[in-house]
Amino acid sequence: MRLESLVVLVLILLISYFSLRGGRRGAALAALPLVILPIFNLMGGWVAPQLARMGGTPVHWRVLFVVAGMLVQGALLGAISRAMGRKSTRRTYLGMCGGFSVVFAFLIIFEILPFTG
Repeated sequence: MRLESLVVLVLILLISYFSLRGGRRGAALAALPLVILPIFNLMGGWVAPQLARMGGTPVHWRVLFVVAGMLVQGALLGAISRAMGRKSTRRTYLGMCGGFSVVFAFLIIFEILPFTG
């Protein structure tokens, strides 16, 4: 899922860039928290083997990075949604971005963990 994380990271940065160029600063900033999970996944892939020397396995460290990324991203999504005016806009934003994040995190963890059977 490293390649997929890199692709999602680039796509969200491009969406934010073109929204900013189009004069939609709010939309550009609202999309930026979605880069947190791919960044944490990529960091976990690079740092987990070194952290495994302290204890645990690289798999455990990578899953921990994904969970930490979800927590940070969720906090940022919540903070941004509080600045939105209408309640329906907040719910839609949290539903869409939160749903994307949960599904993406599930797919990352499913790919990381060695399931048998």
